[in-house]
Amino acid sequence: MTTLLYIGNSMNVATFKFEGKSTDIKPTGKYKGRSIPNASTYTCVDTAQVYWYDKDEESWIEIGGGTNGD
Repeated sequence: MTTLLYIGNSMNVATFKFEGKSTDIKPTGKYKGRSIPNASTYTCVDTAQVYWYDKDEESWIEIGGGTNGD
């Protein structure tokens, strides 16, 4: 699924930005009654790992960042 987030400087689709611990369960499908938009992000505050949301698969894809705690 391709999602157009911006047209020029104007936002086309609002995405969610989640932050939590790497051990927290990431939400899928809906959050507080609202569908999680494609390309929403989840950042793990303890590892700096970043994920993007795939709405078609209702799953989070690891895209980078992160540390091993060293």
